[in-house]
Amino acid sequence: MSCKIQNKRQYKNTSSPYMRCPSSSNTCNKPRELQTKQDYGDLISSYSYLHDCSLKVGDPNLGQPEIIKVCRFTLLIHSSVFRTMLDNGPLGDPSGEHTHIKDVEPHIFKWMLRYMYGCLDDPEDIPLEMREDLIVCADKYNVQPLIAKVGRLLMPTQVSNVFPALRCSSIISIPELEIAVTYIVQKNSYEILNHAEFLKLNDLAVEFIVKVLVDNELVIWNALVKWAEHQATITPGSSLRQLMTKPLRHIRFATMKHKDIVESVIPKNILSPEEIVQVYQAIEKNKTFVVPGLCGNIAVRSRPNTFGMTKYY
Repeated sequence: MSCKIQNKRQYKNTSSPYMRCPSSSNTCNKPRELQTKQDYGDLISSYSYLHDCSLKVGDPNLGQPEIIKVCRFTLLIHSSVFRTMLDNGPLGDPSGEHTHIKDVEPHIFKWMLRYMYGCLDDPEDIPLEMREDLIVCADKYNVQPLIAKVGRLLMPTQVSNVFPALRCSSIISIPELEIAVTYIVQKNSYEILNHAEFLKLNDLAVEFIVKVLVDNELVIWNALVKWAEHQATITPGSSLRQLMTKPLRHIRFATMKHKDIVESVIPKNILSPEEIVQVYQAIEKNKTFVVPGLCGNIAVRSRPNTFGMTKYY
């Protein structure tokens, strides 16, 4: 699902001592100073008469799913996905009785509801450890403004805070975030590839890194092998080749030297003998090759022209 952030001006009525009610543009009789994490549950409970839909939320393999009562109309106006799921038509489930949301944990789902109900005036209230899961949740249910809000919170400025943004950029299309992540990864490639967090990344995030790096191909290959060997220790039964399937598609073997292939590629037994032959021929003839799952590009990596590119941090 493609997500394009639009910068919209946000308006806050700082003069009013009251906050908005769920599903309504009217104000309620609770003063603004009660709008805290602790009072949010009380606020929602006080408008229980608006709840006309019950959703089961949570993966049963991770814990007991929770029944969350919601205002159906609020979900419909914020999410095209819920407009389909909870539609009145023959394929919809307006009461939510037969709907089980297994791909989101209840506490994350409640933060998305908090936004939908108009009770998230300050995105900084979102706990740091939940922001990554929340933006993924917003993407799944196509809540575009929430993606934009959380995306700005995740905007990285240095290596120490780039990894959450990196993971999100590998699965969600947020141009501003992707530009910032790419810049940091390219500028600090050595630190990124040797960071403890690199070994913990999933294959999509590692694929993102391999695609944008401009380092020597051997350096990238060695880092990828190190990552796969670490992943093999926590994913029993998976071969290095299986773990490397996605990022391997971007390793430009044909730009390596024969010595690199002999000393660093062949001993790992990741490429088959037939694939090694294809790589050798490509290096010898300086000609692209076509092998499923491998990159046949013979062009040496180079830093892209970023003239005029806006920095978002």
